[in-house]
Amino acid sequence: MCFCKKKIIAPKLNINNKELLVVQKLHRKGIKLGTKLVVPRNFAFVVFKNGKVLDVLKQGEHTLSAQTLPKAIKRLNLYSKLNKLKFVPVSACFVYLNDFDEVVWQTKKVELEDKKYGVFKISASGKYNFRIIDEEKFLSFLFSDIIELSSENSAEMFLSSINEAAQKVIYEKNYGAEKLYFKDNQISKDIFSKLTDSFHNAGVSVSGITLESVEFPSKTLKELEKLEKPKESNIAETSAFENWQKGNPNPEKKGIQFVTIEPAKKGSKNFFKESMPPYFFNNDDEDEEIKKPEPKKKSKWIGPIEQEKIEKSKAFVNLNETDN
Repeated sequence: MCFCKKKIIAPKLNINNKELLVVQKLHRKGIKLGTKLVVPRNFAFVVFKNGKVLDVLKQGEHTLSAQTLPKAIKRLNLYSKLNKLKFVPVSACFVYLNDFDEVVWQTKKVELEDKKYGVFKISASGKYNFRIIDEEKFLSFLFSDIIELSSENSAEMFLSSINEAAQKVIYEKNYGAEKLYFKDNQISKDIFSKLTDSFHNAGVSVSGITLESVEFPSKTLKELEKLEKPKESNIAETSAFENWQKGNPNPEKKGIQFVTIEPAKKGSKNFFKESMPPYFFNNDDEDEEIKKPEPKKKSKWIGPIEQEKIEKSKAFVNLNETDN
């Protein structure tokens, strides 16, 4: 809708929207300052001029002013005219930030070479998911090839770029006919790697790449149909031991456990490597019973005659003296 009559920008956009972006109709002079703006959930309002992204406003209600459009004011040198300024000569659009699921990618005819099947042409198709994660990078990507932005040409340009990237992977990798016929998982992995690297800088996150079908020349297809599908390998990938160990923790040992202390090498001062004696451990963690101290024995009564005999036995004897 044109905001010049109601002085408000509030398009009816929601989660069911199927367009990458919707160009907002503005006054011929641009955005009028003081206009109310309502940005729906999962959308961003992007202001641009001559293929350059200026300001981005996220979900919520805003009043368009010099404070909410600082980059536009600075880039267009409008600070000196703020007192009399009524319009900012820019364009704007709403960019959809929600997920797009199971979008179809399709290549044109790709010429490949195979030692067994010779030269042949194929076309491939599959599906993928994507989401715009950086609206500024995404519009900059579109402006690299589009002058006048619209919902139609933005979708066409982006989807064509995805198709071309997938086609380039298949051509450069030059997959064998049998690998393509059985839709080897490595093909979709390679395409995924290419798309994520290429479109991350375009502000787009790509996921869920699949290879659904491959069209062969009739002669090549007849030869491939005679083949049996190879069995999938049961060999686990990396980190197999760690994964197994997580699901199979060591069982707890019951009963007495021993600590073995190895003797040191010959010539060593210490017989044991460790300065501790061997111990026995029990998992029950029971406290050792505290032994009660034995009662002291009472001394026996000694009479004077017995006492005299004891004293005489303790007397010093000089062994150097001779008996008379």
